[in-house]
Amino acid sequence: MALIAISETETQGTYINFRKVGYSDSGKTERWEVNNRGDVLGWVYWYSPWRKYMYHPKPGTLYEETCLTEIAEFVAEKTDEHRLAAPRPIPTCPLVGCAITFTHHHDNHGPYNTRVKS
Repeated sequence: MALIAISETETQGTYINFRKVGYSDSGKTERWEVNNRGDVLGWVYWYSPWRKYMYHPKPGTLYEETCLTEIAEFVAEKTDEHRLAAPRPIPTCPLVGCAITFTHHHDNHGPYNTRVKS
C-alpha cells in the first residue's frame, strides 16, 4: 500500500500513520508524529545541518521493511515539498551591472551555461 494523504494533517501508510503535530519554533517547517494504532513510534522534523526532513525513532522501536520504506518515502516527500516551496535567491554576477542567466542547450556537444549581461 502506498502512502495516502487523508488530509493536510494526516497521511496513512500500510501499518503506520503520520500526523502533523505543529511547526518548528521558526514556523518554517512542519513537525510530524509517526504512530501505529495510537502508539507513538517517532517523529519527522526538519534537521537543519542536513537541510532535509529526517526521522527520529522513539527508543526501543522495531521496524520491518514496509514501515521503513514508507517512512523513507514520507521524509523524501516532505523534503521535496519544502524545497519546492522555498523562495530561491537570484544569483548575481560580481561585476557591476550584469546578471547571470543559465540557459541549458542540448546538442551534440552536451549542455552548457551562458552568461548574459543585462
